[in-house]
Amino acid sequence: MAYVRQNFLPVHPHKTAIDTTVPVRQYSQRHVGDAFRSLSRSTEVPLTPGDPATIGVSLLRNSSGLAELVAFSTPTEIITVSVDSPSSNPLDASFQQLLAGQATLKYQDASGEILEHEMILVGFYMPQIAILLQMAFGVRVRGVDLGALHSPSTLSPWLPGKVISAKVYQAVGSYKVNELWSGNEQGTTTVCLRAWISASSGLVNRVPEIFVMQKRLTRSFSTPRSFSVSVHFA
Repeated sequence: MAYVRQNFLPVHPHKTAIDTTVPVRQYSQRHVGDAFRSLSRSTEVPLTPGDPATIGVSLLRNSSGLAELVAFSTPTEIITVSVDSPSSNPLDASFQQLLAGQATLKYQDASGEILEHEMILVGFYMPQIAILLQMAFGVRVRGVDLGALHSPSTLSPWLPGKVISAKVYQAVGSYKVNELWSGNEQGTTTVCLRAWISASSGLVNRVPEIFVMQKRLTRSFSTPRSFSVSVHFA
């Protein structure tokens, strides 16, 4: 198992330790079913009744501007999926449901009752992510854009650093967080950290708002049934 080191956020809202490592599990596209099950196992339970389980997402593009690696994350574990192009293997049904916003986390509580929670993809710049995921996996994608979720205007989404400093952890270095999205270093570690920070944005009473807001078209994004995209580079 691989690990990435993070020094952005406490690993728990009531702890002050920041410099920690987060485990990373790596999967190929043909094993996305195993990736989904690993995400489900790493989701911390029990959740508050009615709250969704939020899954952070980010991706790495190839020289053609298309997705070549996708990172999914809970606050305790990161999963990477390498994208086949093209893939001759059918996509696992549970993974398709995750992308489409239709997956459910099921677990048994202490009393033996089976509880279910909706699993929702969250990230920054979600419209771009969703389109590239649909192009990569051929599935309509539904998720919540965290920058638009917290901004008073959906036309001016907050930058990641502003969201984290205002809503999660005031002592975070906003510039350092923003550099993960806008800096020159855009490798696997960076993508994993972006997904992890997106997932960790739900640690401090943000999940109920995400659950409500993701039902508003102005705050969530789902890809159309069909579209055409041109990718240009200067």
